[in-house]
Amino acid sequence: RGCEAACEARFGHKRLSIDGPHLGMIDFVYACRTCVDQRCVDPCNYDSIKFDDKRREVVINEATCTGCASCAVACPYGSIEMVDIEDPANKGLKVRLSASGALAFGDGTGRKARLEKIASKCDHCAGYAEQACMSHCPTGALIDIKPAAVFRDKSEVARAAVRAGYD
Repeated sequence: RGCEAACEARFGHKRLSIDGPHLGMIDFVYACRTCVDQRCVDPCNYDSIKFDDKRREVVINEATCTGCASCAVACPYGSIEMVDIEDPANKGLKVRLSASGALAFGDGTGRKARLEKIASKCDHCAGYAEQACMSHCPTGALIDIKPAAVFRDKSEVARAAVRAGYD
């Protein structure tokens, strides 16, 4: 679980879980899938979650997130978590958010009231040169792969195998 620990060390709260779904011998990490339709973006009335065209990633603006949970409810994969900032287990998150000014509230800030929970999701370490989880995986088992590389249309291969028979 070095990948989870590296994520937590970087962000103060782990944004992924390696206990995701399985397909044959492939294990999928619970992390943002960056859906084509980005259902999490539209429900946000504060413009705090957006699709970054340059990085091709959905990112959360922590300085303006109000903790309303609209994005988390809309996520079909459960990849957005509402994290309690005051929970002692999330001390590192609170320290990071305080240091960056993302917990500010009141006039002239991104939010009017003090934040209790904040939306958190894997953004594949947007803004960093490498992904903490992959760079800390001791076995190299954690890789970033496009779905098309796993789920290719092999219909011609299948048809040829059927015509050739079982042997």
